[in-house]
Amino acid sequence: MHREVVGGVLDQTTQNLLDEVLGYPGVPKQFLSPSPRPESLPLVPVTFEKERRTFNYFSTITTLGTPQDVLLQEVRVESFYPVDAETRTQAQRLASSTAPGPGSVDD
Repeated sequence: MHREVVGGVLDQTTQNLLDEVLGYPGVPKQFLSPSPRPESLPLVPVTFEKERRTFNYFSTITTLGTPQDVLLQEVRVESFYPVDAETRTQAQRLASSTAPGPGSVDD
């Protein structure tokens, strides 16, 4: 959390925001100080449930931009990929059952 909020640039405003958030009641103690080790995987596992079905995905986040491009510096794209064949099949079935039919007009 510390690395994500700071984003490599620690200024007083960011430090104040981090201190405020960490001061809320119920914040787990392990969140109060930065983790000494970086995350080992460049993905985040995510599980969704819909209509008594479980969908397992992993999420990747790509950050666009360079320090010279202020507009792109904060743009992030998150993509979800099925972890297993069952999730892929269930998601395809769900998407095809809710997809608009031919000739449908979106407002």
